[in-house]
Amino acid sequence: MFPAMLIQVGLIFLPFVLMLAVRARVKGRAGRLFFALLIALAAGWAARHASMDLGWKPLLKGGHVAGLSPAALFWTFFAGQFIALLFFALPRERTVSFVVPPQAGGEPLPPGWATWRVGHTGRDQMYYEEYRDGRWERLEISGEMLTGPAHHVIYFASPADWAQRYPAWAQQRRGEIIARIKSAFPEPDYEYHGA
Repeated sequence: MFPAMLIQVGLIFLPFVLMLAVRARVKGRAGRLFFALLIALAAGWAARHASMDLGWKPLLKGGHVAGLSPAALFWTFFAGQFIALLFFALPRERTVSFVVPPQAGGEPLPPGWATWRVGHTGRDQMYYEEYRDGRWERLEISGEMLTGPAHHVIYFASPADWAQRYPAWAQQRRGEIIARIKSAFPEPDYEYHGA
C-alpha cells in the first residue's frame, strides 16, 4: 500500500516541482511549453512503466483501485499533467499596449511601435509604462483582485499623493495617465477608486 501511494504522489507532484525549476531558469514562452510537454511525456511514461513493470495501480478516492491499462494510464497522466503544467508555462504578466498617432513632427512612428503600455504584476498590482528618452519608465499602481462582477479594483492616488509619489514626467499628467489605464482596463471588468 505505501509504495503504491508513494508512486502515485510522485507522479502527481513531481512534475510540478520540475516545472517550477524550469520556470525559474527558462524565460521564453516557447521554451517553457517545450519543457511542459517533455515533463508531461515523462509523467505518462513513468505511469505506464510503474503499471507494467512494478504492478502499480492508481488508487481512487475511498481506496478503490483503478482498473486502467498501461496505455490508458500513459494518456491519462500525460494529458492531465500537460494541461496542468500549461498554467506554469504561460506568462503571468499581462501587458496591453497601444500605438499612438504619428508624432507632432509629422513623421509616423515605426509600424507596431507603442509608446505606452499597462499591465498586471502578480495577483494585485498594476503598472503603467511609458517609453521616454530611449527607455521604459514605470509607475506602480495599487490594485486588488475581486470576486464580484469586476475582477479587479484599481486604486489611483489622490492628486496631492500623485504629485509626491510619482516622478516629474508623470506629476502633471494624472488625468491623461488615468484615462489611458481606464481605456485598457474598462468597466465592468475593472473598478476604479480615486479617479
